[in-house]
Amino acid sequence: MFSKLLLFPSVISMMVSGSLAIYCYSGTVVDKEECHGAIAQIVYQEDGTLGTASKYFGYVFGNCSINLLNPINVSPTKKQVHDGYNKILNFCKPRAGTGDLLNDTTIHLNIGNRGFGPFAPYESDFPVHKETCGLNKKAPAINKEDCVQAYNSIPLSAKGTFLTDGKIATEAVEKTHGTCTINIYSSDGSILIGTSEHVRPVFGKLLDKCNDVSGVVSIKEGIQGQNGRLFVKFRNSLPCGDGEPNTQVCH
Repeated sequence: MFSKLLLFPSVISMMVSGSLAIYCYSGTVVDKEECHGAIAQIVYQEDGTLGTASKYFGYVFGNCSINLLNPINVSPTKKQVHDGYNKILNFCKPRAGTGDLLNDTTIHLNIGNRGFGPFAPYESDFPVHKETCGLNKKAPAINKEDCVQAYNSIPLSAKGTFLTDGKIATEAVEKTHGTCTINIYSSDGSILIGTSEHVRPVFGKLLDKCNDVSGVVSIKEGIQGQNGRLFVKFRNSLPCGDGEPNTQVCH
């Protein structure tokens, strides 16, 4: 989902108001009401402030996609977040745009169009527990038993949560065995708190459905943040690339 944030269309205009700079995108048109539908999905804490566990997240509604980057865990109010998005929508209308949150340059807001095709499983309205197979192209077949071995090699805490090789809680783990590479990660950069006992059946069902091709599925539980999902993916261990020899096209 968030790779799209790095692929901004060309900028056509800019507004500077105090410390708020808004950049508008040429050729990217959004519907303001659809964007409000996406903004309304952001989950806040009971006191109306944004939780600090999610470092980045996005929501979609219709053809509008909104994203928020919060790399140093600031906690703005719901009103501040909504006002920031509305400033972008009102200045750029009917186009999409991007800017910092009011006078806080550590929080970045982005408005654009939703992803289709191979990006669809990563959008916020894609059904949880719905497996998607074969997104990767030019990929050799996977040996299912290699995926099982890769999963079994992930370090676990005493509670069964996923850890790095250094036994540290993390937002993502990756393991490779033979023909299979498996990734378990949070979509919002928050710490994984789901246990292997909970995730293994999800992984097993994905493996059974996708067999020897790549697979991805998400679940709502199992991460620290309020605005993300836990993703389970596996693919052939061949490196990802853009069509170079001895690479596969990964999604």
